[in-house]
Amino acid sequence: MEEKVKRYLLESFRKRYHRAGRKDKSAILEEVCQLLTCHRKHAIRVMRKRPAGRKPQPQKRGRKSKYQES
Repeated sequence: MEEKVKRYLLESFRKRYHRAGRKDKSAILEEVCQLLTCHRKHAIRVMRKRPAGRKPQPQKRGRKSKYQES
């Protein structure tokens, strides 16, 4: 299978994967493994990646503030 075709398929699966619940994610991973003939762990790693151009939301680290910020 050509690299461009693989990328296109993965991108479409990735969108579904991020919106899906736990059971649906499992089914999507099975489809990807069969279609691309890869191991399940590799498919999980590929699906977790964010789409190009998107940055993760910054999150505060550590304990939540006890007081209200003014």
